[in-house]
Amino acid sequence: SSGINAELVWAGNESKEFINYFPQWVVNQEVSKINKEFVASDDLLSTYNELNRSEYSWKELQCKPLPPGVDPARIETYLSNTLFQEKFKMTKEEYKACPRWKQIDMKKELACLINN
Repeated sequence: SSGINAELVWAGNESKEFINYFPQWVVNQEVSKINKEFVASDDLLSTYNELNRSEYSWKELQCKPLPPGVDPARIETYLSNTLFQEKFKMTKEEYKACPRWKQIDMKKELACLINN
């Protein structure tokens, strides 16, 4: 253990000790409410790991809303190499070598599959 104590803090879950660092602190009730609905855990490590995931299952990418941290404009990057190959019929390297217009067309086809 490094001896460093780290805490997960988000709007609506601030400790008094945290708030005291900011004399002009203002609570935004709307953001607090949203965060309480969507923040699954106050455990820093599990939240960090969840937000830093680089791969998701096909089922997870079909969910609406998308998992936290997933950029819908880059959804193909969250597929494992095997799943990418299955869905695009090529490797990620081959995909990256394609012209941008072709990548966009392939992503549109993938979006149709995701939304069905």
